[in-house]
Amino acid sequence: MSLEEIGYNGIVLLTALLAIIAGIFYKRSNAVERSFSIYILLKAIFEFIAVLLGQLLDNNLVGLHVYTLLQYIVLAFFFKSCLKLFEKELNMRYVLIIGIFYIVTNSIFVQPIDTYNSNSRLFVEMCMIFCCLYLFRQLLLNRTYNTTLMRAPVTFISAVFLEASGSMIFYLYSNRIVEMHMKYSTLLFGLRLLVNYLVLLLIAYGLYQIYSKPTVSKRSAT
Repeated sequence: MSLEEIGYNGIVLLTALLAIIAGIFYKRSNAVERSFSIYILLKAIFEFIAVLLGQLLDNNLVGLHVYTLLQYIVLAFFFKSCLKLFEKELNMRYVLIIGIFYIVTNSIFVQPIDTYNSNSRLFVEMCMIFCCLYLFRQLLLNRTYNTTLMRAPVTFISAVFLEASGSMIFYLYSNRIVEMHMKYSTLLFGLRLLVNYLVLLLIAYGLYQIYSKPTVSKRSAT
């Protein structure tokens, strides 16, 4: 087993572990934290599917297309719940219609399921980055929110931002990376692996923040 395979298997196991912990902490979480727990579960399921499809079909392109669509939907609801903390609303009807239409259309007519869906990935990553930056701006300008209740959500938002910004360039130039010399291609994928571990560490810290919240805050957040 190569070092790259060991690193990827570590991500699969760590993601599964975080999904289990998120499930354990689900009842003590507030609405924002619960919506992100669903995203952690989604990541864990599709990490497992990626391994399975990689063994059966030699690639996970089908799973990536499906994951992109579900990721967009789940994170849209996560950002919606975050905005409620600032008394702002997100029109989910238009957000879902536009996003789902673009992703599905791309997978059918532009980049079929047997190719990298770099267009859809770039679209989702850009939406994630925009929403994270907007929420960071609200955190700086709005001082009326409950800082205790926002600790874990801020960490989760940071994890999403790191994941999106770190992955966007790989999805944007995925086809060229595959064609690169093995030495440089391996280095780039190694850097991406490092980013994934940092994202999971941020998520783990966010779950710890849920666990360590004062009892009073836990009651008021449910």
